[in-house]
Amino acid sequence: EEKAVELGTVLAVGNTAYKEFGTAADSEGIRVGSKVSFTKYAGKEVKGDNDELLLILNDEDIIAIIKD
Repeated sequence: EEKAVELGTVLAVGNTAYKEFGTAADSEGIRVGSKVSFTKYAGKEVKGDNDELLLILNDEDIIAIIKD
């Protein structure tokens, strides 16, 4: 089954990211500035500064880290 995938850039990482998996977010390669892919309808949309639309994702919503 093919799913719609979106790409984005990580603006912040919470201190509990990947806690339930027993690893630190940093060890998974998730950092501010990381490029990630996620399913189209994942997360919660919120308005940031200047009415910029932001998306809050749980760690399990991230499908892949895009390496340059």
